[in-house]
Amino acid sequence: MVRQTVRRLRRSPGLTITALLTFAVGIGAAAAMFSVVNAVLLEPLPYSESDRLVALTHRTDTGRGGLPASTAIYFTYRDNNKSFESVALWTAGAASVTGSGRPEEVRVLRTTFDFLPTLRVVPALGRGFTAAEDEPRGPRAVILTHGYWQRRFGGAAAVGTSLVIDGQPYSVVGVLPETFRFPRAADLLLPMQPIRAISFVGPLGENGIARLRPGVTLETANADVNRMMPILTATFPPVPGMARSTFRLQGDVQPLKTTVVGTLANVLWVLMGTVALLFAVASVNVTNLQIVRTDAREQELAVEVVLGASRARVVSSLLFESTLLGLGGGAIGLAIAAAGLPALLAIATNQLPLSVDVSISPTVMAFTVAISLVGGLLFGGVPALRYVRRLPAVSAAHSRTQTLTVSLPDSVVANFADARQRLRLLQDRLAAAPGVAKVGFASRVPLGDPGPSSSLFIETSASTAPTPRQQEIRFASPGFLESMGIRLVAGRSLNWTDQDGSRRVVLVSESMARREWGSAQAAIGKRIRMTPAEPWAEVVGVAGDVHQESLVEEPEATVYFTLGERLAQFMSRTVTFAVRSDRVGTPGFLDNLQQAVWSVAPELPLARTERMGDVWRRAMEGTTLTLVLIGITGTMAALLGLIGIYGVTSYVVAQRFREMGIRMALGAQAATLWRLLLGRVVMLVAVGVVLGVLGAVWLSRLMTPLLFGVAAVDPATYFVISALLMSTALVAGAIPALRVTSGAPLRALRTDG
Repeated sequence: MVRQTVRRLRRSPGLTITALLTFAVGIGAAAAMFSVVNAVLLEPLPYSESDRLVALTHRTDTGRGGLPASTAIYFTYRDNNKSFESVALWTAGAASVTGSGRPEEVRVLRTTFDFLPTLRVVPALGRGFTAAEDEPRGPRAVILTHGYWQRRFGGAAAVGTSLVIDGQPYSVVGVLPETFRFPRAADLLLPMQPIRAISFVGPLGENGIARLRPGVTLETANADVNRMMPILTATFPPVPGMARSTFRLQGDVQPLKTTVVGTLANVLWVLMGTVALLFAVASVNVTNLQIVRTDAREQELAVEVVLGASRARVVSSLLFESTLLGLGGGAIGLAIAAAGLPALLAIATNQLPLSVDVSISPTVMAFTVAISLVGGLLFGGVPALRYVRRLPAVSAAHSRTQTLTVSLPDSVVANFADARQRLRLLQDRLAAAPGVAKVGFASRVPLGDPGPSSSLFIETSASTAPTPRQQEIRFASPGFLESMGIRLVAGRSLNWTDQDGSRRVVLVSESMARREWGSAQAAIGKRIRMTPAEPWAEVVGVAGDVHQESLVEEPEATVYFTLGERLAQFMSRTVTFAVRSDRVGTPGFLDNLQQAVWSVAPELPLARTERMGDVWRRAMEGTTLTLVLIGITGTMAALLGLIGIYGVTSYVVAQRFREMGIRMALGAQAATLWRLLLGRVVMLVAVGVVLGVLGAVWLSRLMTPLLFGVAAVDPATYFVISALLMSTALVAGAIPALRVTSGAPLRALRTDG
């Protein structure tokens, strides 16, 4: 049967090659997309029994979820839980490595000693942190990631050597395995060394993970967390001035993989659905080709039936032929996916979680074989069923702003007031650099690293008690809004007099002003504070809304505090300067900024120097990934459409070659033949284009929430694609039609089509 089937396929090589390539493109797109979906959504995280790893997140009684942990929560859960084998904290940040050579900024994970044991990760060299090293003022130890070990030490012996980190010597105690992956990139692991004596119930700023005990469910773990909340508030004090009753958290423990994947799951499933539609288009195109091929073989099949072939034998012959085509297209498609996957990953590397490994795995191969068989049966079954029914009749703005991060650890400047003055001096020196127009700094820049949020007390009226509200918190210097291009909606901006603390003032975002006081102008003069122990701060200005954390969510309500001394406990020693200049990206500009920093603090490196345009593009990665993948699948779908239209149209018109010769011999005019050949083609394609455009408009509106700044309807695109499809159909029909009308009728009569 195989030889007979191959012989039949070779009789019409053009149709066979078109079917193979059409199906291969659809299979290749589906296999490549599934390899991403499989790695990100279906495969477990690369840790032992990763299904028992959870993120210690919480929600408020008002419904806000995804809130992180704190050192007080860590100690409470570690000491009193009944659901976790182990509990750990981690935070991501940066540090300076000095000593020999140029100062180097590195990415750091600060973890408790039980972090690696919770993940069940064992260092490839040396050991992990001990409990003593995680104690306050414990021995300074550091663990290297494999990549940093290779880069810094060249793979030579490192355990037992010393690194100077933020001005302090640390002993290297271990090197992580090369296979270690974590959602946040890091060069070094440092002990967090949480201090129990100064741990407060809030604010929440650390990331917590835990490993569930065998048999414990998420529901049980959350119930256990809720049980420990009274223990937490009874054991640890609230932030000074805040009543214990204002801290109302509930358990919202989530699988660690859920928090790692985040909103990317929705995007990938939508894209997988898009690729499924692409695969369906390919299958429909090949089905059409198979229908045309079966219709052309109607006489041959009728002869087989007359000679005694059963209905089942005829149907199985058609199904075997299509299955062979399906498997052949699948093999080519898998090769296309393997060749194209590196390019796809190069585009999407920064958008995918660092802890996943995307490859053409055995699971992806099995998936490809399965859909190849399903597709083969589909586009073979339809023509077979169609033929069986007929058997009885036969026989049966951002590019001008540079971002640079500077850290002033305690070892460099111990006093916060001195650190504030040093930061002001840094801002002045940066402002004096050649070509700099505006400079300002803040604790976080929009769309950079996640920033803290806190319940703030908002004064409503003299007769009502202040109500705590959750807001995004930023500490900012004068000039920060201007250097970032954040517009001032009402009131005034910050100045250096505000920073001295003689008069406490804040700026609020426009969305917060409208939510709390009805309008931006009405917010001016109102008062807020972080805790009841703090003096009231007057709202002197309203800033335009900014997406602080994500582009796919509404802009967060934000409060911009000054660098007041009493708020020093809430502010990190690491700040980010925003420098606006027409020289951003030009040679020598970063050197000028480095010299300005070194003129104030020679020991400080420039950390994470990047343009705000790059920060914006990184924040757009989810949307970019969506658009890139949709663009790839859309292009493939268009290509499949063109191939399918061309193949079916040209074959159908060619089948009427003999008929047209007879009409010409009987006196038909060329214009009449052209209308007969192309009129039906134009009508069918026009109907398909109209239905396709309506479907595209509907699907585009469904996907609009997943995209940022993308219009749902683009008339120009619809017009170009429609014109391209119609032109392809006309060309496909015109080539055989031209052969008929330009040749002698006798030649047409002699041909079999």
